Amino acid sequence: METTIDKAGRLVIPKAVREQAGLSPGTRLEISYRDGRIEMEPVVAEAEIVRDGPVWAVRIPGAPTLTLELANETLRQVREPEL
Repeated sequence: METTIDKAGRLVIPKAVREQAGLSPGTRLEISYRDGRIEMEPVVAEAEIVRDGPVWAVRIPGAPTLTLELANETLRQVREPEL
């Protein structure tokens, strides 16, 4: 697959590659140059376990907040997959 760097230095990663790699808008990438190759890999967010009142929770910096609406939409998608 081929792509082009624009005048601003931006590179469009083809949709098929983004889907295979599980990349979505906002995904942070680590980019390096090694042995004549440009390598990119997703930055793995470090999670922390915190006490939130009477319960323990996992907090991931930069992750979206799980709202009731998002939870219900996710359940709907899982229970009623598009055909």
